Amino acid sequence: MYLDLITRNNYNIDQGEYYVMFFSFPLRNNGLITNGCTYPGGSTYGDAIYHLNNWVIVCSVTTSTSIGVPTDGYTTRNLRIGGFFTPFFYLSGSEQFMVTYAYHFNSRYTTLGGISDGYPNEGPKTSGSTSMSISALH
Repeated sequence: MYLDLITRNNYNIDQGEYYVMFFSFPLRNNGLITNGCTYPGGSTYGDAIYHLNNWVIVCSVTTSTSIGVPTDGYTTRNLRIGGFFTPFFYLSGSEQFMVTYAYHFNSRYTTLGGISDGYPNEGPKTSGSTSMSISALH
């Protein structure tokens, strides 16, 4: 499973730099996902590092492919985080908000952003009703 989003960074995030996402709910993964940060359906940016106890994902750009700057009105997602598992509960309004930081190592500056879930909470999707059959065994 994965998470697609628009980064909203002000400058390109280049090799050796980081994109950090703070979540308002506990993550269901921990550790390194090699090549876990990609352009949706395209090139690889680098690794996704999950910090379960801190509710943080760090996208470490390890390739020469930069995470580009979305322009005003940009609606196409430009970052996919692999190995992402959704919570097993509905998110409250405050939990749907993520704080993001783009850390530019070479120039030593950080940009701050905020991302909110664009979709309302929806009920579970079902393809039909459940049926059950019980037969006695001899």
